[in-house]
Amino acid sequence: MEPVEAKDGHVPSRPRRVYVAAVLTSLYALAAGGVAIILLWQLITGTGGPGDERLEPVSVFGVAIFAMAVNALVFVLIIGARRAAAGRGRGLLVAPLLVFIAVGSAGELHDIMGTESARSNVIGATILVLAAIPVVIVYTPASRTWFARVRSEDSIGS
Repeated sequence: MEPVEAKDGHVPSRPRRVYVAAVLTSLYALAAGGVAIILLWQLITGTGGPGDERLEPVSVFGVAIFAMAVNALVFVLIIGARRAAAGRGRGLLVAPLLVFIAVGSAGELHDIMGTESARSNVIGATILVLAAIPVVIVYTPASRTWFARVRSEDSIGS
């Protein structure tokens, strides 16, 4: 994907933080996609927790839908990371991460109130923080200014 250019050929220099956010988002997407694929594999092969034969059919269906939804979000995240790095907006980078954060926060709250170990809670909190970092990065003043400048120069060139 080529960087956005105005008609006069001027390309605003991209702050490194936008590139870092795109790379972190891509890594997060690959990790989340890997987890979703492992869940599906365990479901299909009957191994691990999701493959437990004592699961009710509705639970199996729920795990399968969850894994497919995560893979769909991963696809959107990778597209969003590429678009953000090229200066074509940050919406597709931020929206799926906010979905991960919202669903993960609800799950973490359930774990904290339940009987999960402190180790499990730290792992969950780390996953949420890793999802939040790219969102925070693309909303720093330098990143917001760059996205606004690129958008305005792109509209001038239209």
